Amino acid sequence: MKSEYQIKRLAKKIRVKPDAAVDERVLACAEAVLAKSTKNQDVVPLLRPSIWRIIMKSPITKIAAAAVIIIVVLISIYQFGGSTPAFADIARPLLTARTATCKVTINIKGLPPQTRDCMFMEPGRMRQVMSSGVIRISDKHQGKTMKLYPAEKKAVILEMKNIPEDKQRADNWFQQIREYIQQAQETEDESVKFIGKQKIDGVTAIGYRIGENSDMMDMTVWADSETLLPIRIEYSLASAGVYLNIEGTITYSDIIVNVELDESLFSIQVPEGYERQTMQYDYEPFKPPDEEDLIQALTLWLDKTDGEFPSELNMKAAGELIQLIQEKMGLKFEKGKAPDLSNPQLHEFYRIRRRIQRGIGFKQKLPFESDWHYAGNGVKLGDADKPIFWYRPEGSETYRVIYGDLRVEDVSPENLPK
Repeated sequence: MKSEYQIKRLAKKIRVKPDAAVDERVLACAEAVLAKSTKNQDVVPLLRPSIWRIIMKSPITKIAAAAVIIIVVLISIYQFGGSTPAFADIARPLLTARTATCKVTINIKGLPPQTRDCMFMEPGRMRQVMSSGVIRISDKHQGKTMKLYPAEKKAVILEMKNIPEDKQRADNWFQQIREYIQQAQETEDESVKFIGKQKIDGVTAIGYRIGENSDMMDMTVWADSETLLPIRIEYSLASAGVYLNIEGTITYSDIIVNVELDESLFSIQVPEGYERQTMQYDYEPFKPPDEEDLIQALTLWLDKTDGEFPSELNMKAAGELIQLIQEKMGLKFEKGKAPDLSNPQLHEFYRIRRRIQRGIGFKQKLPFESDWHYAGNGVKLGDADKPIFWYRPEGSETYRVIYGDLRVEDVSPENLPK
């Protein structure tokens, strides 16, 4: 705020023609105010009688004196708060970025932190370098993802066939964040909340929280208070964790938008000297998991656990089952090493894993109002008289009850298990 240019620019707005003498007096008054105002104070107390006497005794004209007052007020407003930048102002650089880079840190309770360096380039391309050295490159418009394993000189390419143009999508964290921000802007409700300022890596940042009361999203965007460029995004799993039975955060730090990036970094071409493996699969339209998916998942569960229902019905239990199936199938997944796609057991494992995840996903996404209950602990397949799971579909006066023989019946509330 000590530059002659800024003083003249502010004075110009109030039609004052300052000269060198005016500049010196304005700066002296402004500096005196700022020196005595070390805390955030209201504007009025800044115009102390002593400052007023300094102004009125100066040889400046009354108009110039008024200019001094206004400039001091403007300085104090700028210095000690002023208006809060709108969410749209800090969202704009993210929504319009052609390229971006950042560091992603995943912290899940009970697991070691995972980090990766990410690059994004329009249209819809992503490059991620994992801490293990594995490189993942995805291009949603090609429907392809390539994973490079430098230590083994192997490349694994996943190709999705018959994907409609409007459904083309890849594993792209940046695009997902932009969609969340765009949705938050469009809702125009209380899902976006200004949460104040804090120091981040030595920079004063302003923060907005998105979806604090959402079932699946709780994200905070931090931007440099001066440039309004994004510097950190924090995604909390607190809300989603209720469904996934996990706790943790995903932090996107060291964000730089519109940085120069070489397009070759995003090329899905197998490097020379790498062994290539390709896995193709057809696009399947997204269908929300339903009751039948849960029945199928339980059927697989019982088949792999000698007919015993799980003690719990959540993602943690599903993860333990998937690990058990993996061991029984003799499959090993080592960090930083490429999977053997020529193994037919691997493809069968992926199919089983997906069915289990969809089945548990149905239960996880049931709303609180569905009043769901699970009582399968200790129940064996064939216990026809024992209800293991029940819930009330939306708009229904009766409950759907799954029994130990996997049959399903509609039951009135008064006849539910106590």
